[in-house]
Amino acid sequence: MRRVSNDPHLWWYAIWDWRSKETVYAPAQALHCLTPDDLAPISPDVKDKHLLVNIQEQSMTAYEGQNVVKTMLISSGRDYTDSGGDNYGTPSGETNVYLKRPSQHMAGGDLAAGDDYDLPGVPWVSFFNGGMAIHGTYWHNDYGTPWSHGCLNVSNADAKWVYRWTSPQVKFDEIEEQADGTRVVVV
Repeated sequence: MRRVSNDPHLWWYAIWDWRSKETVYAPAQALHCLTPDDLAPISPDVKDKHLLVNIQEQSMTAYEGQNVVKTMLISSGRDYTDSGGDNYGTPSGETNVYLKRPSQHMAGGDLAAGDDYDLPGVPWVSFFNGGMAIHGTYWHNDYGTPWSHGCLNVSNADAKWVYRWTSPQVKFDEIEEQADGTRVVVV
């Protein structure tokens, strides 16, 4: 944290941005310092968990065994192909959550073609298929409609729930862990 005044409302945090490879600054009142409760796992002893994503219905359902524990609206990838030949639809298939971060700077696309994005501070990110992830959004709330470049956009509250409910479990002092975690089935 860098103090620019004795007034705590004017304090700024220095944050290392892995994407731009530079330090950026944010006002303290705009941030939330994570606590162990923010990362506490939900149902950590349940071994038979999976997420079923239905692209047609734009929904995602969390299962513990055969029991539905939560259903949420999503915004999956838009099914279009950009000027470089990349298709942004969310692919069907079965994968696993393998990496989670409480916040991630996401960017991509082609600036010249106008289909780029640059989104710092994407909340509650659970990667499941290469660069695709289940994550919160602050740039839209049009859940139920395809919107993304392949990711599964959900509300910030749902993204935090998914982050805490899925494995691999993330320890508070490590923040990031890689492993084969909860199964994600996209149909």
